[in-house]
Amino acid sequence: MPETSEPTTGSLHAGRDSFEDFLLLRDDGTSRSPDGTGSCHLVSMSDRADAEVTVKYMVMTYGGPSDWEALAGTGPNAMSPAEIAAHFEAMQALHEELAATGELVTAFGLSEPASAQTVDIHGGTPVVSDGPYAETKEFLAGFGIIDVATHERAIELAARFAGVVSTRVELRPVYG
Repeated sequence: MPETSEPTTGSLHAGRDSFEDFLLLRDDGTSRSPDGTGSCHLVSMSDRADAEVTVKYMVMTYGGPSDWEALAGTGPNAMSPAEIAAHFEAMQALHEELAATGELVTAFGLSEPASAQTVDIHGGTPVVSDGPYAETKEFLAGFGIIDVATHERAIELAARFAGVVSTRVELRPVYG
């Protein structure tokens, strides 16, 4: 990467391992546009501090059937009404704190996997099947989109999410 104080623009080039090395930057210097208009260019992630932009990350939480049962107060690991309330209050407090700092874009918990539907297209016609797409023991339980200045801050916030849900979370950059 050339040494420069100007953001690096252009397409991926030899020597780059992945698209993760770049950030889509609007011509006005922001990583997002309120009305979705404006032209864009790619900026090297190593140069983004000079560009004074933030990066969005998705924080994903996962759970298995026993986790949904626990939050419903049923099953072998059933949470008490007080534990359920404390869990949701802790998540609400984290969401409110991050909303106040401008770092939370949105966050949602998802319904249990049994309510999922998989939609495919065959011969131009939608085909709907009940249940989640993946045959797995863990399912996406919820997600948050955070907008932060550094990758280190994203990790810090992901760790806080993991602490609230008492399990690991997945952190991935959001592009576009």
